[in-house]
Amino acid sequence: MFHSIDNFVPFVLLLFAGGFIDSIAGGGGLLTLPAYLLTGLPTVSALATNKFSSIFGTFGSFLGYLKHNKLHLKLLKFLVPASFAGSMLGSFIVTKIKADFLNAAIPFLILGVGLYSLFNKSLGGVSMYKHPKKAVLTKGIFFTFLVGFYDGFFGPGAGTFFIVMLIKIFSVDFLEASGNTKLLNFASGLSAFFIFLINGKVNFFYGLIGTVAILLGSLAGTKLAIKKGVPFIRPVFLSVSFIIAIKMFYDKLLH
Repeated sequence: MFHSIDNFVPFVLLLFAGGFIDSIAGGGGLLTLPAYLLTGLPTVSALATNKFSSIFGTFGSFLGYLKHNKLHLKLLKFLVPASFAGSMLGSFIVTKIKADFLNAAIPFLILGVGLYSLFNKSLGGVSMYKHPKKAVLTKGIFFTFLVGFYDGFFGPGAGTFFIVMLIKIFSVDFLEASGNTKLLNFASGLSAFFIFLINGKVNFFYGLIGTVAILLGSLAGTKLAIKKGVPFIRPVFLSVSFIIAIKMFYDKLLH
């Protein structure tokens, strides 16, 4: 329970900001997970509760992009099951083995994605999407499964990987990639949530409060992203990518 307004206000503000950022470029977990840890929840419970509230924010953001026709539903019907299945497998395996090796590797991958996007200025600038041929679709399904697996197994930066995957394989722009990523994130998040729920790790008191804050932030961020478009999303995406990488490097040094 919250002992005072001094605990409640930072909690809500962090979750709102996390939902806002996540709806634009991913990476909202940088703020939402620490918010749950501030409540004193055990780490695993904080992770589980964060996953619970985040899936509502992600789905709300998805509906916003859907309303403005920024999604490729014929493509998503193939990719969503791959994301769900990958995350389910990753969530199951992470209960059996440690993910320490990913702690070392992932910051370099996210930093690489950020640098590649920074210097490849045409990346995601203009949508050249057309319904993919079988070989391209198969490649997309495979990489969606891998990112879904990663999201269930470990998590940080999954939205970043989804966005770049969609841009590179399917030639969408940043706005379309961000929108379509929301449903892929929802699928992988829902899958992981089921695993946490079965194991009794979700705190619904904090989770329901957090859901409202994250959902409001997500809706506000989605509205702004659609209004401003690629010129706004690209720098936010780059900033979030570098911040995630730096934070993960910093956390690694502390341990």
